[in-house]
Amino acid sequence: MKVATTLGLLVSILTKRSTFASSTRDDDERRQLLRLPKKEISNEQGNKVLPFQDICPEEYPPKHAMLHDKRRNEIEEYEKFMGIQVHDWNFAGTPSVEEEPEIVTVQDYKYAVWNTQHPYESESSAWNPNDSNPNENYIGNNNANMLSSGWVKPGRPFMHVHEVLEDDGTTEWVGFSSWFIGNYGHFVHDHLPTIAFLRSIVPETAKFLLVDSKVSRMVLKAIDSDFYENRIKWINLDEVYHIRGKLTVALRHSYQITIGCCNAFDPMRRWIAEAKPHMPTEAKDRLIIYYSRSPTDGVTHGRVIEHEHETDVVKHIQAAMKRHNVQENFIVFNGKGHNSTRLPVEIQLSLFRNARTIIGPRGSGLGGNFAWTNPFPQNCAERTQLLEFIPGTDSIKEGDTYPFTSYYNIIRKWPLDYHNIVYTAQSTSDTTYINLDDLDSALDWLWGGGDPSMNSLSSLHVSGNNTDSI
Repeated sequence: MKVATTLGLLVSILTKRSTFASSTRDDDERRQLLRLPKKEISNEQGNKVLPFQDICPEEYPPKHAMLHDKRRNEIEEYEKFMGIQVHDWNFAGTPSVEEEPEIVTVQDYKYAVWNTQHPYESESSAWNPNDSNPNENYIGNNNANMLSSGWVKPGRPFMHVHEVLEDDGTTEWVGFSSWFIGNYGHFVHDHLPTIAFLRSIVPETAKFLLVDSKVSRMVLKAIDSDFYENRIKWINLDEVYHIRGKLTVALRHSYQITIGCCNAFDPMRRWIAEAKPHMPTEAKDRLIIYYSRSPTDGVTHGRVIEHEHETDVVKHIQAAMKRHNVQENFIVFNGKGHNSTRLPVEIQLSLFRNARTIIGPRGSGLGGNFAWTNPFPQNCAERTQLLEFIPGTDSIKEGDTYPFTSYYNIIRKWPLDYHNIVYTAQSTSDTTYINLDDLDSALDWLWGGGDPSMNSLSSLHVSGNNTDSI
């Protein structure tokens, strides 16, 4: 078991400190908590939060989403590419404790999150200030299977301590950080799952040391105001804290929670469901959301739908709603209110919680708001539908990396009925188009009951010509 192996390595490194040995036992006890039956969390209708693998067993473990395209070769390329990548990230599709971060608890340590040159880098340090050589006794990436845990040698171990957090005998501290600090999408799908995991295994009195950012504050306040007000100490980059009491940290396999299969989002889903249990029950209270990344919305990262083409996209969605007697309300979402200011996270949470179907190009509007969708699905059909536009084999231009860049790989551990459409060949990295016939076919599949005659993709799934055997 790799957790025990790595903790053993850390113990051998830190043999001078008896407190570390006792804290290792604490870590083992906390892992046992993960094996105990979870407290039931349910909504007004009595629907419980089910483990991810129990919601849609026929699609577990996840392999790839469903691509809607009339070209058989494009579907085959998509399923091969996505299937191999997801299979590798799933660890051969076998649910395993390896998915969970390794937990380390120490006492009387210094802690800092460092300012790095690039947002895609994350460096934190925790080290024993009582040893003559702190660069030998520190929490580090000791597992060769980790891509990057983000834990490094302190480098500046003797720099000024910003604040000493005394041991009051009751407060335990939890340290966590990751890459792209201050980015909405990355905070939700890369930071929040581990924060939720740590929250689920430490005492309710434990407080979290989190790097201060406007985005982190907005999201956590929207989810759980009590946690936000009482259990967070906001810190700044390059500030050193001396924690006299216990400090618990997680050593992840990578900055993202892509490795392992496939329950890493369950603590986050349970937390959000418990804090925000309301679910609409009538169609008139639910939404069909189109996520707009048009040039008029001030998007700066490309992948925007050409404005006139987006008008046609919206018309086709509305026509499909009429064709299938979809009673939900249709809205265009661009993350802004009527006065062009950013919508508060509380409102975005409410909108996406009410969503039956979400449609649009890959972007933080999808990758940041997926977590607000229905946390209570009881089966495949009750999952929120997501139709994402992504690059395909003939829409990749010079400077792009690879086709089929989708959020599916990252958020596959959330219960979504996930679908894709690829951009057409006339698309560039700045301006994109989709095939409107493919859009119609996808919507007929989503809202027409999944009739195999409505989509050319069905023959591949029925015949098994996909990546099941990878």
